[in-house]
Amino acid sequence: MVQWSLVPSFAIDRAEVIPGTNPVFGLNALGGAVSLQMKDGFNSPGGSVSVQGGSFGTVGGTRRVRMSKGDFAFYGGASAFYTDGWRSHSPSKVYLGYFDAAARTDKFDGGLSLQLGQSDLTGNGPSPRQLLNEGYDQIFTSPDEPIAKTIV
Repeated sequence: MVQWSLVPSFAIDRAEVIPGTNPVFGLNALGGAVSLQMKDGFNSPGGSVSVQGGSFGTVGGTRRVRMSKGDFAFYGGASAFYTDGWRSHSPSKVYLGYFDAAARTDKFDGGLSLQLGQSDLTGNGPSPRQLLNEGYDQIFTSPDEPIAKTIV
């Protein structure tokens, strides 16, 4: 099972879908596998900052940085997202970080990556039709939150 909310999309360079069953990908890869190639300081030019906002108190931002000097390179990024949600009592927030340090020489090609993530997503369950007639933002029970929060 993959918690896609904890995958830093800003750090994905390439995604490949590999169809078919193969024991190399584990016992549950019956329909295939997804391979994610992450960015590094050698292949991802420059840095950037982006800010977003929207309805229902939605705010977010991403900062990416890339540095390379000779045989060494660094890529790092952080992202934060928050929304009040379009339904009553349904806030969600996601914090992500991805850092990669690499070295490439004639005899060595390797590096170290670190991924951090925390998500607190509130997905309120279904509501009776009578309650929705009062307004589509109404919820039946509150709070609809998991017992444990997800941290990677």
